[in-house]
Amino acid sequence: MADHVEDPSPPRVPTPTVRATRTERLKDWLVHLLGHPVCTGYAITHTEHVGEGHRLTSITCLRCGLSSFHPTDVAEKYCGRCHVFHEDS
Repeated sequence: MADHVEDPSPPRVPTPTVRATRTERLKDWLVHLLGHPVCTGYAITHTEHVGEGHRLTSITCLRCGLSSFHPTDVAEKYCGRCHVFHEDS
């Protein structure tokens, strides 16, 4: 008759399942359909360079995180990585 041997490892704790929200699933579906990320907004930042005496303005895409200091990208609210023009909301 075989002896019962207990497993010495600690009991496994179930990992909570993270479900994507409806918005995340929609964005993933659009990326699949369009072939590029769907941008969700942008941020315009003004940076003062005290020692140099000039001011830089940048645009940052909130979807992919790319920042551009190019004046045309800032003026047209363009993301070069996502290849989209952000709209004012």
